[in-house]
Amino acid sequence: MGREATCQARVGDESAEVKALLESTELILRGAIKRRYAIAALAQVQATAGELRFEANGEAVALALGDTESQRWATKIATPPPSLASKLGVGPAQPAFVLGRVDDAALTEALRGARTDDAAAAHSVVAVVRSDAELAATLEAHAALPCPGL
Repeated sequence: MGREATCQARVGDESAEVKALLESTELILRGAIKRRYAIAALAQVQATAGELRFEANGEAVALALGDTESQRWATKIATPPPSLASKLGVGPAQPAFVLGRVDDAALTEALRGARTDDAAAAHSVVAVVRSDAELAATLEAHAALPCPGL
């Protein structure tokens, strides 16, 4: 996400200028008021009267970001991050040929329904490498794969 703004903040009964950072998993306030809020813990998020307003950890929070920015921040908070499958560009319509052993739960889930044993039918190749020896073996295996369209 990576949004950042210096703004007036109200957190409960406190009010002060802060640097607000909107990261992928949390919203951070730095300055006179210091807080870290997990994005998943933000409730009642809305952009109203130039402020981003929400509740988290039992506190009412308002950040004076202006009309446009508060709406952008609210939209970013409400939009779930892309899945690993989306980031990798794999899925049933974009199958992946896998080199190496997949034992990571997130990668296993991302590849569910996207794996193919036919390298020529693959949209991409996913290589799992954990050592120099595995890298050498993977490079050799990759070199032997068919390259359709080239």
